[in-house]
Amino acid sequence: MTTLRTRRTVTDNLGTRHHPVPRLRLATPLTLRAVRRQMLAAPEWLDETQAAEWLEARRIELPRLLTELDRLLTDEEAITLERYVANEEMLAGNARVPEWLGERVQTSARMSAPLHDEAMEALAAHVLIRKALPRPTREVLSIFVLQQLGFEGAMSAAEAALFLRLPGRNKRYAWWQAVAAAAARLVRMRY
Repeated sequence: MTTLRTRRTVTDNLGTRHHPVPRLRLATPLTLRAVRRQMLAAPEWLDETQAAEWLEARRIELPRLLTELDRLLTDEEAITLERYVANEEMLAGNARVPEWLGERVQTSARMSAPLHDEAMEALAAHVLIRKALPRPTREVLSIFVLQQLGFEGAMSAAEAALFLRLPGRNKRYAWWQAVAAAAARLVRMRY
């Protein structure tokens, strides 16, 4: 039987060429939209009625696999945060689109190409909106970007809440609420 946990497993050849190693996907604070879609997609070999039953059985298991932030955000806010992180990554010089559902490419060569006009326009709008954000919101989003990209040395949720002096006893939850508030502000600004 295929469960959501097995569907979140990726098979990679990280160090051994012909010996795939199963591992769970990278745990990020916000589960990517493509991964959430794959978690809800029924296997192709099921017909419509079996797929509906499969999906209903998985709805019980899904909340345990989603992160605290996933549960706090609406779909629009989650998409907005993903777009913000992608634009920040392009500004940092990592102009690439990760393929989270496919196989990893094993090469050390970085592909580089000039950005398209649409990407340049999106980055220009991103910079303008980032300048218009209040300082506390920019700080929350900059720490969140580091967490989402999995940078070594990125603050944990509790450390970020302490660093920004967020009120509340449960610092992790206070941090995720601050990120959700920043996402809501981006949505209100029509980011």
